[in-house]
Amino acid sequence: MLVVVSGRLFVGLASGNGGMPSLPEAGIWSDTAVQLPAELAGAQLQNLLTGETLHAGKDASLPLAQAFGSIPWAAYKVRTPKHASRIPT
Repeated sequence: MLVVVSGRLFVGLASGNGGMPSLPEAGIWSDTAVQLPAELAGAQLQNLLTGETLHAGKDASLPLAQAFGSIPWAAYKVRTPKHASRIPT
């Protein structure tokens, strides 16, 4: 399974000085999260773009401050879901 997340209209969140647009720092997303399907609670997710690995929360949430740690878009391959047999392929 692939989970793709992307920021939208995020240039306005960047702390640029009026010059060239820049990407926002990951912390700007603070406590914002994406709610994943319940079957993905605790799943290990590997970012195919950066190689980073993170885990979905016990409530199947994906905090954007973590998901956008390097860049404000990501494509995650689900590595070890809690209930692998229930996830459609």
